[in-house]
Amino acid sequence: MRLALLAAVAAAILPAAAVAGEVDARLQAVLDRAAPEQTVAVIVLHRNARTPIERAPGLARRKALMKGVRERAERDLPELETKIRSRGGRTIRRLWTIDGLAVRLPASAVRELVDDPSVGEIKLDATVNEPQATYESGAATAEWNVAMIRAPELWARNVRGRGVTVAVLDSGVDHRHPELAAKWRGGTNSWFDPYGRHEQPFDNSGHGTHVAGIAVGGRDGWPALGVAPDAKWMAAKIFDDGGLGSLSAIHLSFQWLLDPDGAPDTDDTPQVVVTSWHLGGGTGSCWSEFAADIALLREAGIAVVSSAGNTGPFPNTSVSPANNPGAFPVGSVDAAGGLADESGRGPSACGGGVYPMLAAPGVSVRVADLTYGGAFLDSYAVVSGTSFAAPHLAGAIALLAGARGGRAVEELEAALTTTAVDAGAQGPDNESGHGIVDASAALMSLGEGEPLVDGDGDGYAVEADCRDDDHAVHPGAIEVRDDGIDQNCNGHDLTIQVTSVRYNSRRDYLRVDATSALGKSAGLYVEGYGAMTWNRRSSLWTLSARGVPSSPTSLTIRGVEGEVQWRAGGS
Repeated sequence: MRLALLAAVAAAILPAAAVAGEVDARLQAVLDRAAPEQTVAVIVLHRNARTPIERAPGLARRKALMKGVRERAERDLPELETKIRSRGGRTIRRLWTIDGLAVRLPASAVRELVDDPSVGEIKLDATVNEPQATYESGAATAEWNVAMIRAPELWARNVRGRGVTVAVLDSGVDHRHPELAAKWRGGTNSWFDPYGRHEQPFDNSGHGTHVAGIAVGGRDGWPALGVAPDAKWMAAKIFDDGGLGSLSAIHLSFQWLLDPDGAPDTDDTPQVVVTSWHLGGGTGSCWSEFAADIALLREAGIAVVSSAGNTGPFPNTSVSPANNPGAFPVGSVDAAGGLADESGRGPSACGGGVYPMLAAPGVSVRVADLTYGGAFLDSYAVVSGTSFAAPHLAGAIALLAGARGGRAVEELEAALTTTAVDAGAQGPDNESGHGIVDASAALMSLGEGEPLVDGDGDGYAVEADCRDDDHAVHPGAIEVRDDGIDQNCNGHDLTIQVTSVRYNSRRDYLRVDATSALGKSAGLYVEGYGAMTWNRRSSLWTLSARGVPSSPTSLTIRGVEGEVQWRAGGS
């Protein structure tokens, strides 16, 4: 059934299988002006890119999906890659989710590929502009936005998004902000920079930091910021430091979400992803560039939440990819529940359906802002835009997923749409969709109004607790190293051991060695210094850092199984 649905979605939003030599109009315009030797960034799709993916029966849903997608790419792409290299192709990157290659080619070679029978389509690897926040003066009333969607009522019942990961595809995230530092999932599978500039989470515009803070931000003793304060975040920096995102980099980022650690057998995908940006190119148009990526994420059980666009107030102002089937567009309302003038309206240009699907706070919302490398930790801003309505819904989905584990994404979305509070004309409309998000009502609809059960009295409901018969085992519990018990419900016992810390004052050089029972899968990094490197021969994780001004007195080493503290003179 799900395979049929995926094929039907692809057929509805994608053109028929391309014949050899299909070139998109924007690329043709570039080729018409280009000299033969001028290099052009293109995406080359194999002719089989539009065919349904065959999946072996009896395997887990995501694992089977990834197996089918990768097998198609391994069958189709090597020969095509060889042909492209022979024509002077440079910087070739495989886009296995769409059965294509991103490459820089001389214009003459692009023209030659037009007639290659293995090529289905060639298109320009164009760029997308990073969205810009509208900043407001003064201070926003704390918590009004999370209160509007009734998130605090769920927090009071200990429903806070534990065990759920929200992915942010945006300008990056400032992981030094106190609202977000402890919420990063960490390890080598939770940050992706397709431009290869930043090994650790980074954001130089603030947009992605704003989005992440609304979804999962939280800080003890401070007013509530995020909707799901116990959820974790991961992020891909789809826009470079100049504020531009290439189509291929965004494809690579969607691809990364489906298999963050490169090992299909591990389950490290997020439950929901936020895409608070759009492709431009005019409002009220349907651009299916990322439709196949969204369909795959949906098939893998990942919700795709999108901002409806700051393109209102007129009808027919939907934007892509929010209007693609499978995406979940969110419009913006103010503190009084009034629809923001700039919020994009429907109907959807991709099929004519209701657009947006829901509405959420997006006017004068308090958000986490850039710390500039940790220099300004108490940095906040007040912003407006549909970019900031979308993470409210992502946070609400995280709350539901954490409390009602195992429910399909379609069930969670249905619960939210059927319980939303009407904000305009009665029933679904093309201004605020089904209405304003009501997370509490949605949870009750999923649980038929029954209270959550906490069998061991540790304050964590059975839906969020990996062992509800032991009060010492629950999300957030302190791990005991090497005891064979997963106290904090993250799927691993804590086995990280720091074996050596050495500092050379003459060279300002620091070396840290550590081990883990997970070996090369541990994904270790040293907080403040960066990722460690796995040494297969010695079975050690090692960090070598230069320019360290003084010997550290303490270090935090983190990985997929948790974290350990090292202190000078101690353990």
